Amino acid sequence: VMGDNYTEPIFLDLDNDGTLDATPWTAMKDSIGFNQASPGTGKTYAAAKLPTPPDSEFDNVSRKLGNTTANSEDAWYAGKYASRSSFSISFSDSAHHPAFGGFRGAASPGRANYNATPTAATIRINEVMVDPVVEPDDFREYIELINTSGTIGTMGGLSLVIADGRPGPTNGQIIEVFDLSGLSTGPNGLAVLGDDYDIFFPFWTPLQQFSPLSVRDDVVGLNAYDIGPNEGLLVALTKGTPPALGSNVSTIAAADIVDSIGFGSSPNAAIALVSFGFTPDHVSRYPGSYDPNAGLAWFGGQLDPTFGVSSGYYGDTFAGNYKGGASPGRLNHAARPDSSPIASLLLNEINLNPPGADQSTEFIEYRAFPIGAMSTNGYTLLMIDSNEYWSPKQAIRHIQEIEAHYDLFWVEEP
Repeated sequence: VMGDNYTEPIFLDLDNDGTLDATPWTAMKDSIGFNQASPGTGKTYAAAKLPTPPDSEFDNVSRKLGNTTANSEDAWYAGKYASRSSFSISFSDSAHHPAFGGFRGAASPGRANYNATPTAATIRINEVMVDPVVEPDDFREYIELINTSGTIGTMGGLSLVIADGRPGPTNGQIIEVFDLSGLSTGPNGLAVLGDDYDIFFPFWTPLQQFSPLSVRDDVVGLNAYDIGPNEGLLVALTKGTPPALGSNVSTIAAADIVDSIGFGSSPNAAIALVSFGFTPDHVSRYPGSYDPNAGLAWFGGQLDPTFGVSSGYYGDTFAGNYKGGASPGRLNHAARPDSSPIASLLLNEINLNPPGADQSTEFIEYRAFPIGAMSTNGYTLLMIDSNEYWSPKQAIRHIQEIEAHYDLFWVEEP
């Protein structure tokens, strides 16, 4: 509004009938509103009222890119988020939660809005946990996807296909097809899909913590044991019309396979296979190797059960440039992960007060023991001010609280 000729507070609808009795402004320049209780007619007091479905509501309303018509519901698109992840940006478009505005939109904070369904980001399959240590596999299976830009992104128009990779009469038969249109990656580019992963995280050991920037999601229809068979598996990201459940991957055009990975055999030559010489429990893409449908971009191994049912570490049977492991919800290992029960990564040197202005000449050096390349996945470098503002007693109490969540190898004097 313009022309605020009033003193707060002021009641604008004295008899609560949905009509403004006072309009202490010279002009209502623009407005938008919706009311779930009375769709399209409720007391929003906005000139533009969005009609909400009777059993739904809007989580986000956005102006269509390029539409500058004021006080018009036709200038807007809206929807309910399709995922429970706090990083979800894609709208649902189902019978119960239809999108409004003529297309399935998405949130776009700090970026241009949309005037059509946003195209999917450049998504790749990043990691597959097909046969976890626990028996039966249950809810510890997962498939991780990554936006190659390392940022939040939508998956509109993509489907996740799981098929039988075992040789024989069922080879290539499609077991599961999941619509990913309502999903998005987290701000770090990662999304981990698994049964109940949106509310539960089975990989809880200190070096297997999810990044808080990763999306954890439970795709509709993705249940325990769905990521298999363990003896031979084909996983593909496809675009266009989703293939029919029970059909064969041989019918999917190569141009529609956005990315794929599998082991065993495939009747579709466009689907990438790894040839490790053994049946892997887990496969992972080399960090930064985003060529689609490329079996050489992957490493894998069989999990070491001595680390328990949530083990993400490879045993002595593995393939790749290093002895890797699982890293759900984090960037993949670029070197051997730390599976030692004692610290294998130690602080080695701290240059906290160089001569002159500190600026960029301060540094903290850490070193792997035994010496060699080692993944720092799962490690967090904490620098805690436990001296200037805290008493010694406070410092001890706060550090004990931190140690309930992290292993602290070194702390400056409290």
